[in-house]
Amino acid sequence: MTGRHLEDFLARRPSQKLRNELGAHLFELFYFQVLKIEALHADPHWGNYLFTDDASISLVDFGCVKYLSPESVAYLRSVFLYPGETDSVDFRRLLEKYYDDIGEKLLPGARRALIGLAENFYRKVYPPKPEKNQLFDFSDTTFLRDFLRESKNLFRTKGVITEFIFMGRAEMGLYQTLHRLKARVPTSQIVKKYL
Repeated sequence: MTGRHLEDFLARRPSQKLRNELGAHLFELFYFQVLKIEALHADPHWGNYLFTDDASISLVDFGCVKYLSPESVAYLRSVFLYPGETDSVDFRRLLEKYYDDIGEKLLPGARRALIGLAENFYRKVYPPKPEKNQLFDFSDTTFLRDFLRESKNLFRTKGVITEFIFMGRAEMGLYQTLHRLKARVPTSQIVKKYL
C-alpha cells in the first residue's frame, strides 16, 4: 500500500483541490461500502488511511468490519435524501416499518430523536434537493456539533439498533477526517449514485 498518513499528508500542504478530491473519494468510499457491498470498515481512524498526491486512498486494518443486514440497507436507501418532510406521516411510517421488519418496537422518544437527526443533521449535510454542483464545506465545526448532539439524543432514548452503533462510529471517523482535510464535497450527489 502506498501513501501517507493524514498528518504527514497535510504537512505537505496539499491544495484545496486535492483536499476536495480526497474528501469526495472518502465520502464515496463510505457510501459504496454501506449501500453497495453492505459492509463497513468500522475502524476509520486516521492511522487506517493512506493518502497519495493523486487523490488515491488506501484503507488498511480490517480488524473491525461490520456487515449490514438487507433490511438495514433497504431502510437507509429509503431515508437517505428523503424528498418529503421528515415530520410527515410517510417518514414516520418508514421508521416504523424498519423497526417492525427487524422485530423491534420504535418508542416515541426514539422516533423523535431519529426525526431530529434527519432534520437537524442529515438534511443540512445531505440536502435532498441540492443545487447543481452544491458542495458541503466540512471545514466548519458546526456540522460535527450537530452530529454529536443529535446522536447523543438518539442514544439517550435507547432506541439505537445495535447494527447502527458501528455505523455511527464509522461516520464520526469519516466526518472528523473530512473536517481535518477541510474538504468541500458534493455529498448528496455521491449518495444519490448508490440509492
